[in-house]
Amino acid sequence: MSNGFWMDDGQQQQGGWNTQTNQQDMGWGQFDYSQPQQTQQQAGNDYYQQQTLPNAAPDGEDYENEPPLLEELGINFSHIKEKTIAVLNPTGSATVEVIADQDLAGPLVFCLIFGAALLLHGKLSFGFIYGVGGLGCVGIYALMNLMATDEKNISFTCTASVLGYCLLPMALLSIVTAVLSFKGIVGYFISALAVLWCSSASSKLFVIALSMDHQRLLVAYPCVLLYSMSIKIEKPVKEETWNIKPLPGYVCKWKDVKIDGVVTEESRKCFINVCHCEELPPPMEDLEQIDVLVNSTFYKKRLASHDDALSLLLNANRCLVTLDKSRSLFDIGLPFDIDANSAKSKFISEKCSLIISAPINMKRVFSTQAIQTAIEKSLPDFQKIAGNAAVRTQETIRRQFARDESHFIGPPPAVVLEPTNVEQVSQLLKLCNDRGIPVVPFGTGTGLEGGSMSTLGGVCLSTQQITGEPVLREQNFVCSVKPSTTRIALNDAIKHSGLFFPVDPGADASVCGMVATSASGTNAIRYGTMKENVLNLEVVLADGTVLDTKGKGRCPRKSSAGFNFTELFVGSEGTLGVITEATLRVHPRPQFLSAAVCSFSSVHQAASTVVEVLQWSIPVARIEFLDSTQIKASNAYSSLTLREAPTLFIEFHGSSEKEVADQTDAVKDICQSHEALDFDSGASPEKMALLWKARHNAYYAALAMRTGARILGTVVGHVGDGNFHVILPTIEEDKTEHRKIQAFSDRLVRRALAADGTCTGEHGVGLGKRKYLREELGENTVRLMHTVKKALDPINIMNPGKLLPEL
Repeated sequence: MSNGFWMDDGQQQQGGWNTQTNQQDMGWGQFDYSQPQQTQQQAGNDYYQQQTLPNAAPDGEDYENEPPLLEELGINFSHIKEKTIAVLNPTGSATVEVIADQDLAGPLVFCLIFGAALLLHGKLSFGFIYGVGGLGCVGIYALMNLMATDEKNISFTCTASVLGYCLLPMALLSIVTAVLSFKGIVGYFISALAVLWCSSASSKLFVIALSMDHQRLLVAYPCVLLYSMSIKIEKPVKEETWNIKPLPGYVCKWKDVKIDGVVTEESRKCFINVCHCEELPPPMEDLEQIDVLVNSTFYKKRLASHDDALSLLLNANRCLVTLDKSRSLFDIGLPFDIDANSAKSKFISEKCSLIISAPINMKRVFSTQAIQTAIEKSLPDFQKIAGNAAVRTQETIRRQFARDESHFIGPPPAVVLEPTNVEQVSQLLKLCNDRGIPVVPFGTGTGLEGGSMSTLGGVCLSTQQITGEPVLREQNFVCSVKPSTTRIALNDAIKHSGLFFPVDPGADASVCGMVATSASGTNAIRYGTMKENVLNLEVVLADGTVLDTKGKGRCPRKSSAGFNFTELFVGSEGTLGVITEATLRVHPRPQFLSAAVCSFSSVHQAASTVVEVLQWSIPVARIEFLDSTQIKASNAYSSLTLREAPTLFIEFHGSSEKEVADQTDAVKDICQSHEALDFDSGASPEKMALLWKARHNAYYAALAMRTGARILGTVVGHVGDGNFHVILPTIEEDKTEHRKIQAFSDRLVRRALAADGTCTGEHGVGLGKRKYLREELGENTVRLMHTVKKALDPINIMNPGKLLPEL
């Protein structure tokens, strides 16, 4: 006989259950370790096979008679299956032999499944499960033995086995909720159902084992308590709120949220909400609840110590925090300035929370409700400054000032103010600055980047009523204009002098609006853009200060006196102040003009022609490009009969016919050298006017051509100064198409930047191009822009959310 021991049928034991005559002395589920032990198999009817269980054989004896490892460990898959089925069917029955099995393999597996499922929710809870489970098993074991009769009791391992198997419904619930989200009443109902399921199954097994048929509800009660502690993990993390020493009227709320998907440090998320109230925190139903899901580790990275402040920037490169629906569309930043000496931050990874504790300067952080309240209180003051007729609160009027020609859609302003002079503008801005009311300057609303939209509501300050005749100084070739003056009106007013203002964007925009967006036009190749044609500006700053950038009434053609503040405000888009007067450079009107139209087989041939014209320094006045699709659209819209091919529109200016003819011949030779299909010159003034009108109407021609579902794209451009436009008419209601066009536009801009170009040639930045500014200008330049902005508009009331990307 090999080393070991053997048992016959007279000494058999059943899974920890003592069946000998001294059964009353043994606890249910306990072993008599004074007797040799055996393993057993069950298939159909129970049978027991004599076996030899060897001990360790260090002398190298043969192990042929050694049983399988699982049998040696006491793991019985048949019992595991039966006990699992008994749990899944709380109304079914189970045999005492199956219940008596002290197997812990199944419970460990179910605990691991439960913990892994909770991990998918973003909760590392294995320690909680084992801790609560262990304490619960001890408590249930003691209670069951107190309630049991003297003849029967239960071992601790059997108690743990029963409670662990009955954890299966909780594990299944965790797996389901990792995929599907159950909130509110439905979530509580499903959770309660899982608890009852676990409790019913475990109480059934205990009652069968201990013969306590009439005490099942009493047995179930502690089981309900135990499994209810497990369901605590399943509930979404309760919102926690901290008041971070705000000034009266502000509440900062940080809210932990449950995560979808496998958790990594980078994917942990939290909510932040900032609300405003007059005296005390508002009731829950009045909180502005439009929160944006963000990466909490991002906050941790953005904490940076500077010389005078520790800033937590809640919005960098993308919309991270919003105050209401009107802000959620427009990527509005909300910086907190924190005292560096007393600021403390703590990131709790287990709760996915960032806690900031410090005095926070929130003096000028206003919610839209606070803005609306401030405006309502200020209406009498507005009327006192500008007159009742200049304060427009009618919805129809406000909606007229709610958007420009861009595709952006936002809320209407709370009030439209129409001052008539610079003194009123100064007083209105000072009042708005004192009360923290955002101000959006508005010209004629012809912008294409959403720069004049009131994204926060607030005040729309229309400059259309600041009127006055252009003041022309012919000998200096200078003209001063008020904000209501448009491009066409200016040229009509000064044409008697033989002078003209050459910058001509497609729309009849206000001249001061053209200054604010640094506009350009078809004449830029010869006469320059707005930047080269603005000599002096009268600007009202946010605090009401009236500034003349080159001195009152001055119009020097050149100057080395101090900083060039004129160019600072050219292209500022109303973020630094309101332009109330512009002094411009005007030019002699050409005595002789001529135009030519030239078409090519390819875009490359047309572009190569333009490059060579510039290389030869031929002083063309205009040279515009239209692709074949745009030519087709313009033919239909403007009643033209041009060849549908890539085409150049060229205009020549000169002081004599010969000068114009020489320019025309030189350009014709270059075009023919690039295999031009045709070259039509010598157009009459009427035909020239028709051609340039067609060019300026290219946008509307493309819109008219879009009649079907297919996306249509055309290309036009001021190729003389390297500027082109891609026109993609879109149906605003078609969100899928809009996303496709936006993705294409993004690729197009990044290609321009990769070619050392710019994201915007002449229409400004507004809302549409903010996200590209950091990539184009660099981080240091963006920070300098913010420094200038803070110096001139410390509380950010001037056209907030436009032009400047967030830090």
